[in-house]
Amino acid sequence: HQKSGWKYLPDVFLSGAVHGNERVGPTALMEMAELLLEAAYCESLPRTRYRPQPGSTRKPLHDSNGEEVPLEYQWKEEVMTGKMCRDGLVERGVTAPNRQWLARLVSTRRTVIIPTANALGYFRNTREEDHIDPNRDFPFDVQKPTDCMQTIAGRSINELFRSHLFPIGLTFHGGMEVVAYEWGAPTYYRKDSPGQNAQEQIAGAYSRYANGFRNHVAYDFGTMNDKVYYVRGGMEDWAFAGSWDPDRVMPCQPTTFGGYDTAKTKYNNSTLRAFNMLVETSDIKEPPQNQLGKRTMPLESSNDENNGHIARNIRLALLAMDVVEPYVSIRTVEDIKLDDDVVPAVNLRRYDGKSHRELSPTVWVPHTLPKTTISWTVGGSFEIDETEILVGPWDLLPSSLADVKDGLYPSTDMIESLVRSEFTTVSASNVNMKQGIMGTSRWHKDGPAPRSRQGDQDDENWFGPYPSFTAEIDT
Repeated sequence: HQKSGWKYLPDVFLSGAVHGNERVGPTALMEMAELLLEAAYCESLPRTRYRPQPGSTRKPLHDSNGEEVPLEYQWKEEVMTGKMCRDGLVERGVTAPNRQWLARLVSTRRTVIIPTANALGYFRNTREEDHIDPNRDFPFDVQKPTDCMQTIAGRSINELFRSHLFPIGLTFHGGMEVVAYEWGAPTYYRKDSPGQNAQEQIAGAYSRYANGFRNHVAYDFGTMNDKVYYVRGGMEDWAFAGSWDPDRVMPCQPTTFGGYDTAKTKYNNSTLRAFNMLVETSDIKEPPQNQLGKRTMPLESSNDENNGHIARNIRLALLAMDVVEPYVSIRTVEDIKLDDDVVPAVNLRRYDGKSHRELSPTVWVPHTLPKTTISWTVGGSFEIDETEILVGPWDLLPSSLADVKDGLYPSTDMIESLVRSEFTTVSASNVNMKQGIMGTSRWHKDGPAPRSRQGDQDDENWFGPYPSFTAEIDT
């Protein structure tokens, strides 16, 4: 079944252990995946927003004996489980806003994680896959068609890129401590890549958010040619330029494993255009346990024992997921605070079979109030060129705000309704427009702007590390 909004989700690619003896990446990615899923699970409970009423259409669960569990009891159990789950995250230093952020990343991104791309090398604790280096095995700047797609690791990654459209990606390695981006090929030695400024900005944010820990400074960053070394057949440059620099791409004709279809290394003009950066995680390929950090406070940078190689690369990977696509969260209406309403596994079952429109967050304002102030944040970006809200009559919204089957993604009716002339846009009014932009995000080197009301600590806590935009709408 093709979900109506599923195609709108951005793809993110995360890989570890392309070199099998470089061990930080796989562990960081598995720990990150567990943290994300736990946060999403906590945020999804209870499965229905309200206590079930007589005549509820929600299907009851059954216990191990096949007996039906009463909906009332089931709902109470979910409420209790959700509270315990959230409390457990708080004890580990994951606050409610961070939990909601992690749950948003699960719900609004399609993240593909291949923690041990070189599974054989990881099992044997060797760099190569059966004496072949997978990170020299991609059809970019190679010299012979037999020099690429020789490994299962290379072919596996190739198949993933052929079936997804990854705007952003990370590949974790080891042997030094640096975040590196294109170029990393001999043909482009001492040459800047298209998108150089954007890549530098993203890499700088990776370095700042990952930060350092005891005896380890924040990651250095720069091009692979400058900070690491150039290679032929590197995965990073292939993923970045394979679709728009065809002169560097050679269809592969490997002889290993019975060969590989040459057509699978001929690419269209959109498949390979990712900002796919190299993260050299540690000078030591398998650092000692006391440098890895702990599961407590994973999103906080510190110099204590909680921080380490694993924690800082969890943060770095989460940032990559965040910046793949901008998003907006409405936080207040006339000083009434609204929770982030992106909830994992939201569908009509959660709303007891009723319309999404009927049970969307609703704020009533007096009819005597001529203007209503709305505030919102913007995430998933660095510089915010423009942000605005869409305003229109409630009655013109379709009942199916979200797809009936998957519940989260916008329905086709919803998307089509927003282009009607009755809907208008209202821009933020509290912006300075310095340097031609409306604001900056939490990831920008200068921090978020504009900020919430200065001196109002409660307001600043509510908006957290995000910019705060405000507009008045005619009510």
